[in-house]
Amino acid sequence: MDESASACSHSDRYEQIYDTGDLILLLGPHQAPLKVQSRCLRTASKVFDVMLGPNWSEGQNLSEDKPKPVDLSDDDFGAMHTVCCVIHHRNDLLTPTLDPADLLRVAIVVDKYDLSVAMKFALAQWLKLRDDMDMIQLGFMLAAAYQLRHDELFEETTLALIIRCDASYWCLPGHEIINEVFNIKTPGKVLYVLEERRNRMRADILRLLGSSGPKCSCGWGKVHAQGREKRKARYGPLDLLKTPLSQIIDRLERIPLGEWRPGRRDRHHEEGCSSVSGAYIVVDLNKLILLA
Repeated sequence: MDESASACSHSDRYEQIYDTGDLILLLGPHQAPLKVQSRCLRTASKVFDVMLGPNWSEGQNLSEDKPKPVDLSDDDFGAMHTVCCVIHHRNDLLTPTLDPADLLRVAIVVDKYDLSVAMKFALAQWLKLRDDMDMIQLGFMLAAAYQLRHDELFEETTLALIIRCDASYWCLPGHEIINEVFNIKTPGKVLYVLEERRNRMRADILRLLGSSGPKCSCGWGKVHAQGREKRKARYGPLDLLKTPLSQIIDRLERIPLGEWRPGRRDRHHEEGCSSVSGAYIVVDLNKLILLA
C-alpha cells in the first residue's frame, strides 16, 4: 500500500489534534491514527525537526490535502496524544491532572523526542505528589522523575515511599514499564536502597523513642521523655514494620510541650536549655528525614 492510500484508509477514523494537519501519526501496536501539524512538532522537538525535515522521507511531500502517515508504533497513543495537545495549544483537550502511570508514559515520550522545554510548564502542573497516592502510584512518579532527571521530585518521592508506605516494595517490579525506565539488570537494586533507608529510619526512631532528651530545670525535657516513653510502649520493633513511619512521626510531633511553647519568651528555659531551638522532638525528626 502506498502512502496516499494508507492516509486515505485512516481519513475517516483518525483523531484530530489539528484539523488542517499534514501528518497522521500511527501510534502503538494497533497503529491508532492521530492527525497533527508537522510544523508544531518540528518547533517543539529537535528530534522531530530532523525526522520531519527535507532530508528524511517522513518530511518530504507533506500536504494538508493528503496528510502523510508516519509509523510510530513504538510510542504510546495516549502519551503522544497528551504531548501533541500541549505543543498544538489544545488545552481544551487536556486534564488538570494525570494518573501517575499515564504521566510516566508521557515522560518517556518527552525524553525520547527531546520535548522537555516545550513541555516544561505542563509537566510542572502534573509532576506533583498527592497525599492520597499509594505505593504503586508513587513508584510510577519515582520512575517519571528519574526519566525526566527531575532531582527534586525524585528526592521527594523517595522520601514519600520511605515514610508513607509500610508494605514491601517488591510489588513495584511487577510493573514492566517501571523496570524499563530504570533500565537495570537487577531491578531489586532500587528496592534494596529504599528498604535500607526505611529500616535505618525505623532504627533511628527507636533510638529517639528511648532517648532521655534535653535536661532542663523547667521540666520541659521530662515532659518529653514521658511522652516518648508512652509511645515507645506502643511502637516496638515489630510494630514499626507494619506502621507507616509518617504516622509515627506525626504522633511524636504531637507530644505535649508542657509549660513551654515555641516562641515563648521564657528566660529561665532559654538559659537552661540553650541547646534547644524549638521543639526538641521536631528538630531530631527533621534530621532523620534529611538523612533518609
